[in-house]
Amino acid sequence: MECHRYVYEDVHPYVYEDVHRYVYEDVYRYVYEDVHLYVYEDIHPYVYMDVHPYVYEDVHRYVYVEVHRYVYEDVHWYVYEDVHQY
Repeated sequence: MECHRYVYEDVHPYVYEDVHRYVYEDVYRYVYEDVHLYVYEDIHPYVYMDVHPYVYEDVHRYVYVEVHRYVYEDVHWYVYEDVHQY
């Protein structure tokens, strides 16, 4: 009697994780001040003040998170039995 038995197990787990995080911050601030002061008298003194402060601020904040997770499992199970009886 002749017996052949084959057992084969093949397991492939695949785990892949891809994380992308993007943070972008852009700040802009705008302040505009314009001051004009004029003084005029009959004797002609003349005062002139001109003030221009400029502040520029603009805020843009972007947060982007991208997560990719892949799980792949491949299982192969083979059983082969060959029996020869003489």
